[in-house]
Amino acid sequence: MSAISKAKPTSAKGIYIESLYISSTMGPGIQIDLQSVLATAAAA
Repeated sequence: MSAISKAKPTSAKGIYIESLYISSTMGPGIQIDLQSVLATAAAA
């Protein structure tokens, strides 16, 4: 997540990452709670 946030262009305004899903190639996507991921990344 930090690599994606660091790659944000300076000209981009507003929320850069709105949602997060993870899935296998042929499997269903599962939505990940973005706030908990960001909080965990900030604490690390």
